[in-house]
Formats: sequence, C-alpha cells, structure tokens
Amino acid sequence: MHPRKHINKAKGMVCIPGAKGHGDRWLRVPNEVIEELAALPEVYPRKRPRKPDNLRLFGYAGRSGPIKLWNKACEAAGIEQISFHPAGRHGFGQEMNVREKVDEKAAGAFGGWSDLNLMRNTYTHAEDTETKINEALRRGLMKAEIKTKLKLRKEP
Repeated sequence: MHPRKHINKAKGMVCIPGAKGHGDRWLRVPNEVIEELAALPEVYPRKRPRKPDNLRLFGYAGRSGPIKLWNKACEAAGIEQISFHPAGRHGFGQEMNVREKVDEKAAGAFGGWSDLNLMRNTYTHAEDTETKINEALRRGLMKAEIKTKLKLRKEP
C-alpha cells in the first residue's frame, strides 16, 4: 500500500488494493485507524530506488514481504503458523460475526466476501457454545414469563 495513494485522511478512508479478481476497495474506517496509519513513517522497500512511487505504507515491496517476520512472531508466541491472509480473514470474520454480532451481510460486504457461505463456513467458529445457549434459554424464559404473566419456573 502506498501511504499517499491508499489513505485519504480527509475522507477517513483506506484503500484495500484489489486481489483475486476484485478491484481496489475504498473503505471508511474509524479516525483512530486513519491517524495511526498516517503517523507511520514513509518507508522505501529495500533494494528499490528511492522514488516517490516506491513508497510503501509498511515498507514491503510486495504481499509476501512480511512472511519471515510473521512466521517468527508465530513461533515466538507459540501459536500455529497460519499465513497472514487467512489469519486476517478468520480474525475479521470471527470478531465481526461471532463476538460483535455484526450481521453477515454487513460484515461480508465490508470484508469483501462475494460468497457469505464461504465466510460463514470457513472463517467463523462457535465460541462459548454452552454458555451462550444457556443464557439465551434463560432470557427466552424470562421474556415468556413477562409476556404471558405466568410463572414458568419454580423458585428454589
């Protein structure tokens, strides 16, 4: 990503460069994200001429540039070495759909999924299943008692 071409600070937008048959996508993001990205130093990739067109937001000449550091970080953290693209997709899908309860269509559109089934089946996973289901059952029971004005559970 080019720091001057892929960030529009005035509009609060960042450009995700096109991939896998998709064109570039401009997304509005929180001002805190824009400020952090805009504050990064301008970096030229190693072994590249120091020309304005060669500037990079994170300093890497291509998409595979951070692989070595990524793998080293995974090893140091003692976690499974999953490549950064699926890790980002899993993280986004899981956080938006499961933890933040953003509806699938909104998360899918923002995340660039053309197939919501792929997002649902590949990039999200159940968490705290028993706790969530039991809490939902309790809430449902309380709502039913309020609505029907009946006592559906016995007091201990």
